[in-house]
Amino acid sequence: MSAKNFKISVTEAVEYTTTWRTVHQSDSGIPMAFTITHQEVIDMINEVLPPGTDPTEIAYRFYMGYKQVEVVTPKGTEFQTKPAMVIVVVSGFTRDENGNVTNPGTDIYEITKTVKSADMDDEDTSGCFDFSYPCPVTCPIDSPLVTGIIP
Repeated sequence: MSAKNFKISVTEAVEYTTTWRTVHQSDSGIPMAFTITHQEVIDMINEVLPPGTDPTEIAYRFYMGYKQVEVVTPKGTEFQTKPAMVIVVVSGFTRDENGNVTNPGTDIYEITKTVKSADMDDEDTSGCFDFSYPCPVTCPIDSPLVTGIIP
């Protein structure tokens, strides 16, 4: 199924993101978006998927969460709770010709022996990633998806 089937208008995208900000306006700790680079996605695929995986059945799942981050303050070092997004590659995700999900697939949260090398320890076998950059900070402040205003 083509990405064209899932395209939405800029107006609709602005409505979605404006609603998100409205719903979460009292919680300044909730990010409005995350930025992920194309190369990070490619590297994640190459690290996680076994050779021969059907590329038409690969998806990505984004789980929202919180993580403890060490922050240096004038009072010393402290831990603060910050938003995080855990990303996993999904294998076997399929849709029918109408775009309805026919198989939700399987989260590849652990790298199998067919992919990992003998020198990888247990920590290296995780298929979960957090290389997201939360917005604000990494998003352009003049984007219609941030301002709610289409130029």
